Amino acid sequence: PDGKRVAFYSNCGGSYEIWQINTDGTGKRQLTDTKGDVGFHTWSPDGKKMAVVIFDKGIFAFYIPDGEPVTNLTKLPGSSTPSGVLFPTSWSPDGRLLAGSTSGTAGKSASCTYSFEDKTIEKITDDSWTPLWFSDSNRLLLHNERNLVLIDNETKRQKELLQLPEGVYFTGHTISKDNSEIFFTEAHVTADIWLLRVEQ
Repeated sequence: PDGKRVAFYSNCGGSYEIWQINTDGTGKRQLTDTKGDVGFHTWSPDGKKMAVVIFDKGIFAFYIPDGEPVTNLTKLPGSSTPSGVLFPTSWSPDGRLLAGSTSGTAGKSASCTYSFEDKTIEKITDDSWTPLWFSDSNRLLLHNERNLVLIDNETKRQKELLQLPEGVYFTGHTISKDNSEIFFTEAHVTADIWLLRVEQ
Protein backbone atom coordinates (compact mmCIF):
# COMPACT_ATOMS: atom_id res chain seq x y z
CA PRO A 1 0.00 0.00 0.00
CA ASP A 2 2.91 2.43 0.46
CA GLY A 3 4.00 1.85 -3.14
CA LYS A 4 7.49 0.77 -2.09
CA ARG A 5 7.11 -3.01 -2.29
CA VAL A 6 5.45 -5.48 -4.63
CA ALA A 7 4.14 -8.85 -3.48
CA PHE A 8 3.85 -11.84 -5.78
CA TYR A 9 3.45 -15.60 -5.56
CA SER A 10 5.97 -17.89 -7.21
CA ASN A 11 7.26 -21.45 -7.20
CA CYS A 12 10.86 -20.27 -7.60
CA GLY A 13 11.57 -21.93 -4.24
CA GLY A 14 9.94 -25.25 -5.18
CA SER A 15 6.32 -24.73 -4.09
CA TYR A 16 4.05 -21.72 -4.56
CA GLU A 17 4.73 -19.20 -1.78
CA ILE A 18 4.36 -15.44 -1.26
CA TRP A 19 7.36 -13.23 -1.96
CA GLN A 20 8.01 -9.50 -1.93
CA ILE A 21 10.48 -7.23 -3.70
CA ASN A 22 11.21 -3.51 -3.62
CA THR A 23 9.99 -1.51 -6.60
CA ASP A 24 13.60 -0.84 -7.64
CA GLY A 25 14.23 -4.60 -7.97
CA THR A 26 16.20 -5.03 -4.73
CA GLY A 27 15.33 -6.83 -1.49
CA LYS A 28 13.61 -9.92 -2.89
CA ARG A 29 12.61 -12.21 -0.02
CA GLN A 30 10.21 -15.02 0.78
CA LEU A 31 7.30 -14.22 3.14
CA THR A 32 5.67 -17.66 3.57
CA ASP A 33 7.06 -21.17 3.84
CA THR A 34 4.06 -23.51 3.95
CA LYS A 35 5.32 -26.25 1.58
CA GLY A 36 1.95 -25.86 -0.11
CA ASP A 37 0.21 -23.97 -2.88
CA VAL A 38 -0.24 -20.37 -1.72
CA GLY A 39 -1.42 -17.60 -4.01
CA PHE A 40 -3.90 -14.83 -4.83
CA HIS A 41 -2.71 -12.47 -2.11
CA THR A 42 -3.89 -9.02 -1.06
CA TRP A 43 -2.37 -6.52 1.38
CA SER A 44 -4.21 -5.17 4.40
CA PRO A 45 -4.78 -1.39 4.19
CA ASP A 46 -1.92 -0.66 6.63
CA GLY A 47 0.47 -3.05 4.85
CA LYS A 48 1.09 -5.09 8.01
CA LYS A 49 -0.89 -8.21 7.06
CA MET A 50 -1.79 -10.19 3.99
CA ALA A 51 -4.66 -12.47 3.04
CA VAL A 52 -3.92 -15.39 0.74
CA VAL A 53 -5.59 -18.50 -0.56
CA ILE A 54 -4.21 -21.96 0.04
CA PHE A 55 -5.72 -23.92 -2.80
CA ASP A 56 -8.56 -26.28 -1.80
CA LYS A 57 -8.34 -25.11 1.85
CA GLY A 58 -9.65 -21.54 2.06
CA ILE A 59 -8.40 -18.05 2.93
CA PHE A 60 -5.54 -17.57 5.38
CA ALA A 61 -3.97 -14.45 6.87
CA PHE A 62 -0.55 -13.63 8.31
CA TYR A 63 1.50 -10.70 9.54
CA ILE A 64 4.32 -9.63 7.23
CA PRO A 65 7.47 -11.04 8.89
CA ASP A 66 10.58 -8.95 9.57
CA GLY A 67 12.84 -11.97 9.33
CA GLU A 68 12.26 -15.62 8.44
CA PRO A 69 9.22 -16.63 6.35
CA VAL A 70 5.97 -17.42 8.17
CA THR A 71 5.31 -21.17 8.43
CA ASN A 72 1.92 -21.18 10.21
CA LEU A 73 -0.88 -19.13 8.67
CA THR A 74 -4.25 -18.49 10.35
CA LYS A 75 -7.31 -19.75 8.46
CA LEU A 76 -10.20 -17.29 8.36
CA PRO A 77 -13.35 -18.96 9.77
CA GLY A 78 -16.16 -19.35 7.25
CA SER A 79 -13.91 -18.62 4.27
CA SER A 80 -14.77 -21.82 2.42
CA THR A 81 -17.76 -21.86 0.07
CA PRO A 82 -19.70 -24.66 -1.65
CA SER A 83 -19.33 -22.81 -4.97
CA GLY A 84 -15.54 -23.05 -4.82
CA VAL A 85 -12.52 -21.48 -3.15
CA LEU A 86 -12.65 -17.70 -2.75
CA PHE A 87 -9.52 -16.10 -4.22
CA PRO A 88 -9.00 -12.75 -2.42
CA THR A 89 -8.19 -9.83 -4.71
CA SER A 90 -8.78 -6.73 -2.55
CA TRP A 91 -8.95 -5.73 1.13
CA SER A 92 -11.40 -2.88 1.83
CA PRO A 93 -9.72 0.38 2.96
CA ASP A 94 -11.74 0.32 6.21
CA GLY A 95 -10.33 -3.15 6.96
CA ARG A 96 -13.75 -4.82 7.37
CA LEU A 97 -14.12 -6.86 4.19
CA LEU A 98 -12.24 -8.86 1.61
CA ALA A 99 -13.38 -9.06 -1.99
CA GLY A 100 -12.55 -11.91 -4.33
CA SER A 101 -13.75 -14.39 -6.90
CA THR A 102 -14.75 -18.00 -6.48
CA SER A 103 -13.25 -20.66 -8.68
CA GLY A 104 -16.75 -22.02 -9.26
CA THR A 105 -17.70 -25.10 -11.24
CA ALA A 106 -17.96 -25.74 -14.98
CA GLY A 107 -15.88 -22.64 -15.66
CA LYS A 108 -18.31 -20.35 -13.81
CA SER A 109 -17.07 -17.69 -11.41
CA ALA A 110 -18.71 -15.29 -8.97
CA SER A 111 -17.49 -12.17 -7.18
CA CYS A 112 -18.00 -12.22 -3.41
CA THR A 113 -17.10 -10.42 -0.20
CA TYR A 114 -15.86 -11.94 3.07
CA SER A 115 -16.75 -10.21 6.35
CA PHE A 116 -14.15 -10.37 9.14
CA GLU A 117 -16.88 -9.48 11.65
CA ASP A 118 -19.58 -11.93 10.56
CA LYS A 119 -17.14 -14.56 9.25
CA THR A 120 -19.36 -15.11 6.23
CA ILE A 121 -19.13 -14.91 2.45
CA GLU A 122 -21.71 -12.96 0.46
CA LYS A 123 -22.07 -13.16 -3.31
CA ILE A 124 -22.01 -9.84 -5.20
CA THR A 125 -22.69 -11.05 -8.72
CA ASP A 126 -22.21 -14.06 -11.01
CA ASP A 127 -19.85 -14.49 -13.97
CA SER A 128 -17.30 -11.89 -12.91
CA TRP A 129 -13.71 -11.63 -11.76
CA THR A 130 -11.23 -9.54 -9.75
CA PRO A 131 -13.43 -7.23 -7.64
CA LEU A 132 -11.39 -4.28 -6.36
CA TRP A 133 -12.47 -1.77 -3.70
CA PHE A 134 -12.69 1.95 -4.25
CA SER A 135 -11.52 4.14 -1.34
CA ASP A 136 -15.09 4.48 0.02
CA SER A 137 -15.07 0.75 0.98
CA ASN A 138 -18.46 0.35 -0.71
CA ARG A 139 -18.06 0.54 -4.48
CA LEU A 140 -16.25 -2.23 -6.34
CA LEU A 141 -14.78 -2.47 -9.81
CA LEU A 142 -14.94 -5.86 -11.52
CA HIS A 143 -15.05 -7.35 -14.98
CA ASN A 144 -16.60 -10.19 -16.92
CA GLU A 145 -15.36 -11.27 -20.34
CA ARG A 146 -16.11 -8.02 -22.18
CA ASN A 147 -17.53 -5.57 -19.63
CA LEU A 148 -15.93 -3.39 -16.95
CA VAL A 149 -18.53 -2.89 -14.22
CA LEU A 150 -18.94 -0.62 -11.19
CA ILE A 151 -21.10 -2.13 -8.43
CA ASP A 152 -22.46 -0.76 -5.16
CA ASN A 153 -21.85 -3.39 -2.47
CA GLU A 154 -24.79 -2.24 -0.33
CA THR A 155 -27.48 -1.96 -2.99
CA LYS A 156 -25.87 -4.35 -5.54
CA ARG A 157 -26.75 -1.83 -8.28
CA GLN A 158 -24.44 -2.13 -11.28
CA LYS A 159 -23.18 0.39 -13.81
CA GLU A 160 -21.36 -0.64 -16.99
CA LEU A 161 -18.30 1.56 -17.53
CA LEU A 162 -16.86 0.01 -20.68
CA GLN A 163 -17.70 -2.74 -23.16
CA LEU A 164 -15.02 -4.22 -25.40
CA PRO A 165 -15.76 -5.16 -29.01
CA GLU A 166 -16.25 -8.74 -30.19
CA GLY A 167 -13.08 -10.81 -30.05
CA VAL A 168 -11.49 -8.65 -27.32
CA TYR A 169 -11.57 -9.73 -23.65
CA PHE A 170 -10.60 -8.28 -20.27
CA THR A 171 -7.71 -10.09 -18.57
CA GLY A 172 -7.16 -7.76 -15.62
CA HIS A 173 -7.62 -4.28 -14.16
CA THR A 174 -6.56 -2.03 -11.30
CA ILE A 175 -7.47 1.37 -9.83
CA SER A 176 -5.11 4.27 -9.16
CA LYS A 177 -4.52 5.22 -5.52
CA ASP A 178 -6.64 8.38 -5.81
CA ASN A 179 -9.41 6.51 -7.69
CA SER A 180 -9.12 8.91 -10.63
CA GLU A 181 -7.87 6.38 -13.19
CA ILE A 182 -8.53 2.76 -14.13
CA PHE A 183 -5.90 0.65 -15.86
CA PHE A 184 -6.80 -2.59 -17.62
CA THR A 185 -5.34 -5.22 -19.89
CA GLU A 186 -7.15 -6.88 -22.75
CA ALA A 187 -6.61 -9.93 -24.94
CA HIS A 188 -7.16 -9.92 -28.69
CA VAL A 189 -7.97 -13.44 -29.85
CA THR A 190 -6.83 -14.47 -33.35
CA ALA A 191 -6.38 -17.88 -34.91
CA ASP A 192 -5.30 -19.64 -38.10
CA ILE A 193 -6.57 -22.89 -39.58
CA TRP A 194 -3.92 -25.32 -40.81
CA LEU A 195 -4.06 -28.47 -42.92
CA LEU A 196 -1.63 -31.26 -42.17
CA ARG A 197 -1.19 -34.08 -44.68
CA VAL A 198 -0.03 -37.33 -43.16
CA GLU A 199 2.19 -39.42 -45.39
CA GLN A 200 1.62 -43.18 -45.16
